[in-house]
Amino acid sequence: MQGNSYSDLKVYGKSMSEQWFVGFKFYCAKRNKTKRCHQVRLGVNYQATVRGRIIEGESVRKVVERCLKEGWNPFDCDVKSFIQSQQVPNLNEIVSREDPRNLPFNEAMQWAYNKKDNKKGTLNGLRSGLKYIKLAASSLGFDNISIQGITRFHVCEILDEMKTIRQAEYDISTNKRYIGKKFTPNQYNAFLDRASALFFEFENRGIIEFNPCHKIAKKDEIDFGIHKHASAQEVDIIKRELPQKHAELYNFLRFEYVLGMRPDEILDTKFSMVDYLNSTINISDALYNNRGELISKTTAYRQVPVPGYLLDWIKERAAGGDPDRYLFSYKLKPGYHRLSRCWISMLWLEHVIEGLGINVSLYSFKGKGGDAKRDAGIDLAAVSAGYGHNNTSMARNIYLTGEGERLRNQIIEKAPDL
Repeated sequence: MQGNSYSDLKVYGKSMSEQWFVGFKFYCAKRNKTKRCHQVRLGVNYQATVRGRIIEGESVRKVVERCLKEGWNPFDCDVKSFIQSQQVPNLNEIVSREDPRNLPFNEAMQWAYNKKDNKKGTLNGLRSGLKYIKLAASSLGFDNISIQGITRFHVCEILDEMKTIRQAEYDISTNKRYIGKKFTPNQYNAFLDRASALFFEFENRGIIEFNPCHKIAKKDEIDFGIHKHASAQEVDIIKRELPQKHAELYNFLRFEYVLGMRPDEILDTKFSMVDYLNSTINISDALYNNRGELISKTTAYRQVPVPGYLLDWIKERAAGGDPDRYLFSYKLKPGYHRLSRCWISMLWLEHVIEGLGINVSLYSFKGKGGDAKRDAGIDLAAVSAGYGHNNTSMARNIYLTGEGERLRNQIIEKAPDL
């Protein structure tokens, strides 16, 4: 006689607008009945992001699978009652088996990645770093070491092995992007930063006393000029030609230049986020987009100041329409579709880099606009705050390429004589 059985055990749910659950088909031999899609939630829907629900849903799926293997019959009771009946270890004991202190190194690093709640681009970088960390650790035989046994020595060895593995991939690649490519100090530093971000999860919880990445020296980076600022002549050509070729792309560029917002932040901006009374765009009013991803790089309260001339342009663009629309949607006009950053990059490549022959990135105009604000007399701290930075060092060192020249000119013009 056939016994109880289950199938199709998985997490159901895609967007924040619906209820998520772990579902499965269950056949009860005693009753000769099948439940087509039994649903278990166990707090999955308390998570505030899609990513959070995916992670929590997978944890619940493992709990449900364990209960089913231990004999739980959904026809007899719900899963909570079965857990509480002590017929299986309680939920806390099940979760404790995934305590990172009890996991081998590679699994512990995966656990740390799963704890991250960052922007999609940041998570992509972390995922790439995690991939090579695991490969390097396995190659060196470090993959089964406890996370508490990892020292700075192990991390340095892993970083060197990551470099070897990545260069070997370049050497055999047939992709035009990678043929002849060499692993750079910039990539080494990026891998170190990603490893440090993962180890932070252990340090923050007291699992390790110190982050082993903190005192590892970074390499001297190569400046490839990827985000070099456009010259005055190039800016003049863009201002003259781009409005004729693609007016909405020029509007997008102007928005980034004036406000210093990141392209993804602009694409996530809706008219409802504009505070016309206080002349600000309140990113904090919608920390997460419809896909459950962070709009800004942090969850800090942030208001982006909007000059009057640009606020008037936004009012005209809104034209009494639905405030739930994006400022830049299909064809870069107001609408309900959230564009991808990749699509904007393709437009920029077509109309500016190839169309006008000006090899500068769209993102470089964030810094270009910041330099223009400083030249107009706006304080460095104000420019930095507009970027959403906690201190001025990032704005000064990364975006404001003209800051050094401004400081030198101040000394030349204002230094007093003896």
